[in-house]
Amino acid sequence: MTGWEPTLLVVDREASRRRELAQMLRRTVAKALEIDSITAIPSRDACDLVVINYDTLNEVELALLTTGVEDPQNRARVVLLSQGKGREELVPLFSNQLASNMLALSDGGVQLDEFLITVKKLLQRDIFGLDKYFTWGISTRQSIITTSTEKKAVLLEIQEFCQDIGLSRRFEMAFINVADELITNAIYNAPVDAEGNRAYRNLPRTHKVEMEPGQEVVVKFCCDGRRLGIAAADAFGSLAPDEVLAYLAKCMRRGTDQVDEKEGGAGLGFYTLYESLSHLIVNISPGVRTEVIGLLDITAGFRAFAGKGKSFNIFMEAGD
Repeated sequence: MTGWEPTLLVVDREASRRRELAQMLRRTVAKALEIDSITAIPSRDACDLVVINYDTLNEVELALLTTGVEDPQNRARVVLLSQGKGREELVPLFSNQLASNMLALSDGGVQLDEFLITVKKLLQRDIFGLDKYFTWGISTRQSIITTSTEKKAVLLEIQEFCQDIGLSRRFEMAFINVADELITNAIYNAPVDAEGNRAYRNLPRTHKVEMEPGQEVVVKFCCDGRRLGIAAADAFGSLAPDEVLAYLAKCMRRGTDQVDEKEGGAGLGFYTLYESLSHLIVNISPGVRTEVIGLLDITAGFRAFAGKGKSFNIFMEAGD
């Protein structure tokens, strides 16, 4: 609608950070209001997106959040901020389908560019593209996979890329493992037949799969010296947000049900991606395309990366 001006709301008990977050948002929108508790959130009609610092919520607020403080039909319109180092603390959010959009907080606050990109994608629903997370001019490499046997060559290309930019061995192995998982999911878990059944999910990963024209897997990857980025896109759009959140909750509980034992199970794969990345992003156009993006912060050593919180986002294209 022409002339529409979105209103954003920042909820944080700490006034200085609340003010800082609101100032960040005003780079994107004119109206960024501030309150100190979710109990004071006005009517849903009064704002278009709510940013909540999850770590500062008290027991009453946590109960409100996990029992549905937001409209169930608009859950993607809430962005949670959290250091998220204790996985068990995040289980209720994933279990209750409330963690669709979560950004990591660190001692330096939230990552400005990823924060604004997340907000912009939620408001405008222009969601696809690895390039959104990188400065204009960064060179992005692309490979198109038409058969499962081509995966090995793409992984070798990614390995050579990592070595060319002088990446440490631990980051190199992490990035290659992420690429392997993303490509495998796109080849074996994404395709569906005419009845909507997953065509290859239960096949051994050694089984050769050939894609029909227009169903190729597109892989893109790049680096800006600060972050590594990779994206794998399929032409099916068969992944459901609730499915991803259920997988992550299941694995975070660390119970006996956390590993999907059947051939080709994707549950542990998504958890591996979540744990292996700084930021896991899932873009979905139902029945059309799914793009899974992984960002890996390489500014510090691998140990420092492993100790940081994780960002996670699911975005649905307009019309969902």
